[in-house]
Amino acid sequence: MAFCARNPPFFDAGAAQLFLLAPMLVLHQTATFSLTHDSVHNWLYSQWTGINSTAVARAECEVILACVRHLKCTKLLNNSLADEDGWAGLVSWVAESFIEQLAQEGILAIAWVLPTHSYALCSTQKVLQKYTLLGRKKPLIDVFLDVESAYAWLMRWPKNSDWPIDDLLPASS
Repeated sequence: MAFCARNPPFFDAGAAQLFLLAPMLVLHQTATFSLTHDSVHNWLYSQWTGINSTAVARAECEVILACVRHLKCTKLLNNSLADEDGWAGLVSWVAESFIEQLAQEGILAIAWVLPTHSYALCSTQKVLQKYTLLGRKKPLIDVFLDVESAYAWLMRWPKNSDWPIDDLLPASS
């Protein structure tokens, strides 16, 4: 896997101040997707913009998985704010397989910034609904309307990977 130069790729203006506080390593970048690593917190930050074909989006998900595996990250800030097509062709795969693979590789928490584009939002809601219906506890996923809130939520979680997520979730009936 090739690693690129330091400094954030393209960030939301408001979130840029938050991310400039921590060194960010650009792991992967295309015109519609970027993946960076916050080495201070050992998080990944993915940012989706515009329209991604099903094949391209799945390939980008594979990049995320490879980086989680390589860097042993436990948190992901998934910024879909500027996404225009969501996961339309990948709803089942993302909900049933990709998120599960993230958990198996060590992701404990995902802060998901929802897209503003209506079609992308609908697809994202379908992914999250399908994932919720599966009844899985890990990773813990929460949704946000802005990057700043997602960042703050991830900051509240302990830095190590041994935190008791099961103690934070409601008991199963």
